[in-house]
This record gives sequence, C-alpha cells and structure tokens, in this order.
Amino acid sequence: MKNRNVFGVFLAVVFGILLFTPLVGMVIYSLFARWPREAYLPENFTLRGFEVFFKRDTATAVRSALFSAGVSVAALEIGIPAAKGLTALSGKLGTFFEGLLILPMMLPVVTVSIGSHKLFLALGFTGSAAVFVMHLYFSFPYAFKILYSAYRSPGESRICTAKNLGATDMRAFWLIEVPVFLPAYISAFVMGFVVSYSQYFVNLYLGGAEGVNFSLILSQLLTGADRNLASVYSLMYLFFGAVVIGISRSFQRLTLPKGRKLNG
Repeated sequence: MKNRNVFGVFLAVVFGILLFTPLVGMVIYSLFARWPREAYLPENFTLRGFEVFFKRDTATAVRSALFSAGVSVAALEIGIPAAKGLTALSGKLGTFFEGLLILPMMLPVVTVSIGSHKLFLALGFTGSAAVFVMHLYFSFPYAFKILYSAYRSPGESRICTAKNLGATDMRAFWLIEVPVFLPAYISAFVMGFVVSYSQYFVNLYLGGAEGVNFSLILSQLLTGADRNLASVYSLMYLFFGAVVIGISRSFQRLTLPKGRKLNG
C-alpha cells in the first residue's frame, strides 16, 4: 500500500511538472521581449502584448467565450431529453441509438465541414448560424455521453418516486432532477464548452468575416515569430476559458446545499 502511495505521488509530481512548465514559459515570454540563448535570464521587460490584446481583440475573446457557452447550453437543452429518452430503451436498440448520437466524435471535422458547407450554401444558411450549428454538432456527443451516464445511475429512481407521489413533470424536474443531476449538467456544459471553444477549422471554413474567433487569431500568432504576443494571447485564451468554467463550477457550489449527497 505504501509503495502505491509513493508511486501515486510520483505520477502526480510528473504530471504537475508537465502541465505547469509550459505555463511558466508562457508567463516569462509574455513579460519579456526576448530571451537570447547565451543569456541566463530574459531581457527587455514589456507589456506590449497585453496592450495589443486589450486594444484590439478583447471583444473577440469575450464574444468567443459567450458563443461557446451558448453552444454548450444548447447542447444541454438537447442532450437532457435525449439522454432521458434513451434510458427507456434497452438491449441492442439502445446501443444502436447511443452509437448514432455519439457518432460525431469519430467523424473528421474537415470532412463534415466541407460536406455541410455545400448543404448550407444550397439552403442559403451561412455565417454565424452555420458555425453555431456545426459547433453544436461536434459538442453535443460529449455532453450527451456524460448526461446519459448520469441518467443511468440510481438517481433516476427518485424522479419516478416523486411522480408516483403526485408531482408534476415540471415540479419533479426542478425540485428533484436538477439537484440530483446538477453535477452531471455542469460537467456536460464544461465538456461542450471546451469542444466549441477550441474549434478552429469550422470557423475558418464556414464562418467568413463573422466567424473569426479567438482560436483563429491564436493559431495565426502561434505560427509567427512574435513569441511575446503569442504567449500573451495563449494566456488570455486560457484565462477566458477558465473564467467560464469557473463560473459554472461556482454555480454548482452556490446552488447545492453543503454536504448533500447527490447519488445513491
């Protein structure tokens, strides 16, 4: 048992180093203009990258975060009834529909985007609306999988009990279902947000001038030679994503009573 604990601590330290070392490098390059190979310390302290970001692309960053949050909310709204409905199916039929709903996880983004673009053009459906649909298409399976796993847990029996005791569907949903499955809702929201927030090719191919998001701007900078600017934008990309995820997690802590057990 002691050897397992030591090995677990060792793995945690290794993964911590692998996780935070790039962040340290980004912080250093975001505050200094250059770090020559022959120098022990970086040179030329500067806040130029932050000035450029806040003057030029703050609105794009906020819009990208809000857009992805909206996609994730839509994935939740579709995923909750889909997951509840699928729990009523069993055997090969349930497995078939589950595989059908998570199929976009395995499809190439490039192939789907090109085929969808032709369809959207034929329907006159372009711009931000087309981008939103495609973001939802790729985010939904991840949110659905989390929700479906949650609804297959014993917590579903509490909802059936409430309805048998006379609670309406809406009352059972708000008073029983939401508190019981809120952690799953938050996890599904976060997963859907991450998938949408990191989309690059969909916006590049379908978005046009309306589809410019933070990922497009960041990708352009990462292929350039300005490490200071690329590091600042990388940190801001992480910051705005962390803010949305942090708000969703805070909502869960504020909503649920302390010490309440949600499952079992």
